[in-house]
Amino acid sequence: MEQRHIEKGHILDGIPESPGAETLELLRSDLENTFSAYPNSRSVELPAVLIANLKSRRAELLASTFPYGKTPFGYEQMVQFCAAGGPAWGLHLPDIDFYWSVVLDIDTIIPMAAMRVDKFA
Repeated sequence: MEQRHIEKGHILDGIPESPGAETLELLRSDLENTFSAYPNSRSVELPAVLIANLKSRRAELLASTFPYGKTPFGYEQMVQFCAAGGPAWGLHLPDIDFYWSVVLDIDTIIPMAAMRVDKFA
């Protein structure tokens, strides 16, 4: 499985160029305040894995069940984006009460779709 590390600041810088503004603005807020002992540090390295084909990710999403049967914020946009297929970088960003699943453009590393799954009702 191919992996790479991407600076949090690079992802934050790409959000204004991304579609799906409402979900990505929530991602921005969470990135700025979470996922680091130093929340304001833009140099934190986040691990990304290569997704060879987004259609397989879409199939996983459609087969998934989520805590409390609650549809994740950004789920529909994520499923729609993954339908196009092709490769991408994927980030899984866990927190205590929620996690983010983010798909980044394979070349530009710009966030293209994101979904937040809340672990508790």
